[in-house]
Amino acid sequence: MLGVASLGLLFVTAATPLWLIALILACRSVSVGLVINPLLQALTQPLRPDQLGDADTLFNTWQRIAGSFGIGLIAALYATQARTEGPVAALHAAGLVLVAIALAGALGALLLPAVRNTAMARG
Repeated sequence: MLGVASLGLLFVTAATPLWLIALILACRSVSVGLVINPLLQALTQPLRPDQLGDADTLFNTWQRIAGSFGIGLIAALYATQARTEGPVAALHAAGLVLVAIALAGALGALLLPAVRNTAMARG
């Protein structure tokens, strides 16, 4: 879903209505939101209950660091391209990078081993 929503950025032009751009960005945001909880569950599932607090803190810290780093890189790419190619072409370049990252993440997820989620079975 994230890759498909990111593809929408490649079709944005100067005449694209703001509501359509907002819809594309909302789909991207929902997609990211749908990934976070299962990712956290997968990472914390094998831990003992006394380790969960530290793991959650560590996950949130690294999520913020990685998000800040990623946004900085995409913003730098956009700003550089906007100066030389214009804002629409810059959006398309940033969109291509976002699509590539989403597809790499999806392919990486497919390579993960299948493990039964036993988080709900613990009691």
